[in-house]
Amino acid sequence: MYMLYLTNCSENDIPKSKQAKEWLYRKIFNEDFNLSFHPLYNDTCDDCDHLMIQEKDCGSVEERDETIKQKVIHLDEANLRYNIKRDDKKLAKERLGKENVLTVDM
Repeated sequence: MYMLYLTNCSENDIPKSKQAKEWLYRKIFNEDFNLSFHPLYNDTCDDCDHLMIQEKDCGSVEERDETIKQKVIHLDEANLRYNIKRDDKKLAKERLGKENVLTVDM
């Protein structure tokens, strides 16, 4: 974003002496606007979140192993569904308008 700011300054003929340094730009962005920079996050499903928390809070090795087993089963099922969706999309492209694919996030 700082690079975009510099580009905007150049386009508006703002001299370099009047442009904010990167450290000041970040300080204003973070403190005055209460926004921050962070890496993008992947969205996770509620089941994955629940199993991850449950795995961390297990009281015994047996509970932890069972939770890990449930998590593996859940992820295998999710991968199967992603593969089915991928195949359906590929088939719909091959049939050019004769079939459509609809996905819904519930």
